[in-house]
Amino acid sequence: MFEKFTNNARRAVFFARYEVLQRGLPEIDTRCLLLGTIRADKDLMTRLLPADPRQPARLRADMEALLPEANDPTSGVMSPRLSGAAKLALCRAADESRRLRHWSIEPRHLLWGLVAVGGPETACLKAHGITLETVNGELAQAPSKPDRWAPFRRWITHTRAAVKP
Repeated sequence: MFEKFTNNARRAVFFARYEVLQRGLPEIDTRCLLLGTIRADKDLMTRLLPADPRQPARLRADMEALLPEANDPTSGVMSPRLSGAAKLALCRAADESRRLRHWSIEPRHLLWGLVAVGGPETACLKAHGITLETVNGELAQAPSKPDRWAPFRRWITHTRAAVKP
């Protein structure tokens, strides 16, 4: 599934993993994925949030308040796994991208998957004016561009799978 992710969507997952490692949490959950998405695609957040330039910082602060207190970063797992809800959010993002016939999965699809799955972060997003309808409007407004590197990524993935012992 990750071969269809754009660079920004991959960065969102990377930043979610970074948040988990910084806090010493055992797994990547939907709250961390949302923090990663906010950090990876700031343009998306400025399009979805009201015109106040401080709104993205407020949203991030509200999301960080939802996370448990930071443990010792060395006590966490070095290779955290995705939680069940996070896996479901990624699958829903991929399904929505496929349903809309978009070429790749972007951070806006990840945001759609996170809002569709629900969870503690959904209430925070609604408080800031981001609902499933606003994300749907964002998905309908800007068509996804074809990823010119997708065939090469598929070839690399296929070649790596064939070479493994």
